[in-house]
Amino acid sequence: MQTPGIRRTTKGWEVSASHKGERKTAVCKTKGEATAKRRELLAMLYAKTAAPQTGRLNAELTLGEAYERSMSVRWANVVWKKEVQCYADQCMDFLGWTTKLIDLDSTDLAALQQHLIARGNAAGTINKKLGIVRALFIDAKKDGLIDREAPLPKTLKEKNLRDEVFSRADEQAFAEWFRQSGNPELADMFLFAIDTCARAGELRALQAHDFNVYGDGRGVVWFQDNAGKRRLDSVPLTARARAIAQKYSKRNGRIWKVESKEVIRLFNEAKEAIGLAHRSRLTWHCTRHTCATRLAEANVSLAMIMRFGGWSSLKSVKRYMHIQVDALHPCIEALEG
Repeated sequence: MQTPGIRRTTKGWEVSASHKGERKTAVCKTKGEATAKRRELLAMLYAKTAAPQTGRLNAELTLGEAYERSMSVRWANVVWKKEVQCYADQCMDFLGWTTKLIDLDSTDLAALQQHLIARGNAAGTINKKLGIVRALFIDAKKDGLIDREAPLPKTLKEKNLRDEVFSRADEQAFAEWFRQSGNPELADMFLFAIDTCARAGELRALQAHDFNVYGDGRGVVWFQDNAGKRRLDSVPLTARARAIAQKYSKRNGRIWKVESKEVIRLFNEAKEAIGLAHRSRLTWHCTRHTCATRLAEANVSLAMIMRFGGWSSLKSVKRYMHIQVDALHPCIEALEG
C-alpha cells in the first residue's frame, strides 16, 4: 500500500513533506526510516508556523500542528509513543494534516469512525484512535487556541470476548492447506508467526541478517519496530522456528515476498476450505494471540510474555491473565486434599 509523501526510487525511499508553501525532501534506505523521516520533516515545518501560546484563539491551527503540540508534551515520554504515532498517522491521513482543527465537525469524525470500521479495526482500537483526536482538542483548548471540545461520535461498545486462538489441529490444517495450494512459504510464515508472537508487519520486514543461529543449536531473531529499527531485545527461537529461519538464511532482501493483501486472501480461502469460515474473528493476527495464550497456559509470567511478544505495557497482556488464574486450580486441589 502506498504511503502519502513516500515513494520508492532508484536512489532509495524518497520522502517529501510540505506545509503552507514550504517543502522539504529526503532520501532514506528503508521505508521504515522514510516514515520516521517524514514525521520529522512535518514536525519541523509545523514548528515554524505553530502559533505561540498567547491564549488567543487560533482559527488557522491545523490538525498536524495540533498533533505536534500534543506529541511534544502529552506523549513525549510515554512508553506507547510509537503506538500513538501509528494511530495518529492513520487519523491524520484520513482527515487531512492541513485541515483546520475548528473546521472538523461531527460528520467528519463519524466518517473517520466508519472508515476504521470498514478497515476491520476492533471497537476498542477505534475508540483509542478517536481518543487521540479528542486529546488534540483538549490540549488546544487548554492552551486557549480553540474554544470547543471534539465533536466525537458515540463511543463504540467494546465486546468483552476472549481472543480467538488456533488449536493444534487448526494450526496443522492451515499449514497443510497452504502447502497443498502451492504456497509452502506461507505455511512456514504462519508457523513461524505462532512460535515467535510476531506481528504481520514484523514478519514482512524480516531479512536473513535479522537471524542469528549459534553453534550449540540455539537461535534468536530481531524484529523491527515501526521506525524500521531493530528492537533492543532479541526473541529466542523454537526448534521449528530455527529450522524455518535456516531454510531462508541465504535470501537477499525480505525473506517472505508475499504481500499483505495476498496473505489475507489466501488465509480466508484456507478458512473456507477447512471449514472454519463461521469463526469470523479468526484472523491471521490470531497467531499472536495463540502464541501468548500457549505461554500463559504454561504459566509463563505476564512480564515474560510482554517481553517475548514486544508489548510496551502489561495492560495489553492482561487479557491472558484468566488463563494463568485457571492454571492455579492445582493449588486449590492440593490444599483441599
